Amino acid sequence: MSTSKPHFVCDACLSLDLDQAMKLSSSKALPAEGLVLDEDATRFLAVSQSDCALCNLLFSLWSRNIESSAQVFEPVVMNTGFVLRAFSYLRYARGVFCNTPGAQNSLMLGITPRNQLVFDEDFFDNHANQYHEYVVCVPSIARGGVLRPQVIPKSFDCERGRLWIDNCREDHGLDCDGSEHREGLVVPGMKLIDCETLHIKPGLETMPWVALSYVWGQSTTFSHQRDGKLLWEDMSASVKDAITVTRGLGYRYLWIDKYCIDQEDEREVEDQIRRMDLIYSKAELTIVAAAGQDETYGLPGVSLTERLEQNILHLDGITIMNTGPHPACYVEFKSKWFTRGWTFQEGLLSRRRIIFTEHQTFFECQRASWMEGLGGIEHVDDRHKVQWSQWKNGIFLLSHFMGQPEHKYSNGEPWEVDGKQTTDQAIARRMHDFFRPLQQFTTRTLTFDTDSLKAAIGLLKILAQRSPPILNFVGLPYSPVKENKELIGPYCFAALSWCHEHKVNPRRREFFPSWTWAGWAGAIHWICYPYLDSSESLSPFMRGLQFESENGMLSTACNYLQLGQESELCPDTRSAVAIHFETPLLSASLFCVNSNESKSSGWAELTIGGHKLSMTDRKTPTASPFDFLERLKNGQWGCLMLGIYESRRNAIREMYLLIIEWQGGHTATRVGALVINVIDLDISMDVNLTAYTWASPWHQVRLI
Repeated sequence: MSTSKPHFVCDACLSLDLDQAMKLSSSKALPAEGLVLDEDATRFLAVSQSDCALCNLLFSLWSRNIESSAQVFEPVVMNTGFVLRAFSYLRYARGVFCNTPGAQNSLMLGITPRNQLVFDEDFFDNHANQYHEYVVCVPSIARGGVLRPQVIPKSFDCERGRLWIDNCREDHGLDCDGSEHREGLVVPGMKLIDCETLHIKPGLETMPWVALSYVWGQSTTFSHQRDGKLLWEDMSASVKDAITVTRGLGYRYLWIDKYCIDQEDEREVEDQIRRMDLIYSKAELTIVAAAGQDETYGLPGVSLTERLEQNILHLDGITIMNTGPHPACYVEFKSKWFTRGWTFQEGLLSRRRIIFTEHQTFFECQRASWMEGLGGIEHVDDRHKVQWSQWKNGIFLLSHFMGQPEHKYSNGEPWEVDGKQTTDQAIARRMHDFFRPLQQFTTRTLTFDTDSLKAAIGLLKILAQRSPPILNFVGLPYSPVKENKELIGPYCFAALSWCHEHKVNPRRREFFPSWTWAGWAGAIHWICYPYLDSSESLSPFMRGLQFESENGMLSTACNYLQLGQESELCPDTRSAVAIHFETPLLSASLFCVNSNESKSSGWAELTIGGHKLSMTDRKTPTASPFDFLERLKNGQWGCLMLGIYESRRNAIREMYLLIIEWQGGHTATRVGALVINVIDLDISMDVNLTAYTWASPWHQVRLI
């Protein structure tokens, strides 16, 4: 082959039979194991000063795969060698599906072990780098097609952006444009930037708006104005670009918190924070500034901020290029925006997002996702004939929380029984809906500890609006059911049974009680997620549950939580400062370290009543079990048995122990948790431990 551009390509690469592979690809005749193009791909694995453009292109991708891949090749594999194969892009690329109507196949090049026998999605997920970028081949002269990789333009094309939005508004129906988005468009107290005049105006019903989600910069200057007009020269690069994009997409009004909320007016700040769910969910579109460290970076491809270069090579009618990282994967693993608590909520609440990364722009709504580097809606001949309810193409940035089928758990299992659902099962399903995003929220960072609940208010309000509603007491979920009061105890136990993840170093946020995740910085998960079926899975060892308000008043759990349902206050104002209950206090004599290694022993050797711990990926209260036992024996700490969680279909039966530090009298603070596996083969141990627990003295605890 000869190059159509002044790139040098070595003889070995010129001899690759790409034409044959392209023909097989277009006819969908490529076998699952692909087509071997080169029996010896070692030259691609250690390129140093090669002048060959294709060698360098494949080497750069290979090196990134090795750096970030979960695949670790054994020495015997390395000694066996590697081959270069051509695969079907539609079959194996992440986020595209070969059965998508009108999809056009492409060729994907990959370096694989010579002795690799199985090629499936798992192999490519493990073998590819975490950003899921590929080297692909497409015909240079062919018209682009649906799901066919294409050259990413240097500048963002607002016309394509408008096409994405029009497709969503006109074709996706109530999923993306339901009555909850249209009714009562204006948000009380909201102000908007007029992108034509740069004046800030009160929001009106006739003023549809675009919202900006971004990471604040270091500047403490919020809004310079002259005669009520924002000063262009004082705006950050991302703000300027967002105004440009808003106008280019055909909109006039833009909401940016820094300018549309008077940051020096505490009452206005508090009021608008409580309305974040409305501001983002009712916005026509949210522009996400996911590139760079903060707002000073700009939106790549809009004005001064350039996109990262895409590697492209033209060879005799074939374009070979690096697709660049999949933008959703790139944002998740690379973007500062994705790590922040406020922006997590903003993205989740938005019904449409147009997201700017360093490489390209992509769009996602409730039904579809599009990106500049992949042929999309512009190649759909008659989009009105497409069944958009079955489309769901692409990788979604918020895939764990968006578009989940209402009839399935997050793990894909059905949550209805014989097409019907009891109140109990419905509550369990909604608890899942609560656990899933809140667990992710706790992985995000916040500048101020006092924002621990504020940054989740919008999300909590959305969860409270579902049926049945899931409200919260200081961030922990509950369902205010009048008819089924017997469910309060089990689901309060579920709410309290959370653990920090093993990899984090939890830090107290003193503004909130210790018993809620909001009182700690660090990722958490609930032990009953994702297999909670109903309250039958929950056996609480708590009685006399009461809530203490800031004024010292005690209310039964039923009365206190019912008050939350009838109150019009924002969810985070359920101001319980303490929880009172009785529960068994386990004796230190039940704990045993099964080792002669003394202080060198770890938590794996600790048993409780003969049962092993179940602390995989869970944080232990101390680094050493001996430190824990010492504090338990001297009375500084206590171990409360809160209950048992069981999922028979998944062979899970775990006892949740809350570790507390006594503060005087019955008052204590949470310092950690332990989980015991009580599904051992020796059933007698389980019976003995459970019987011992019920026979143990029950202690009154005031948990703060």
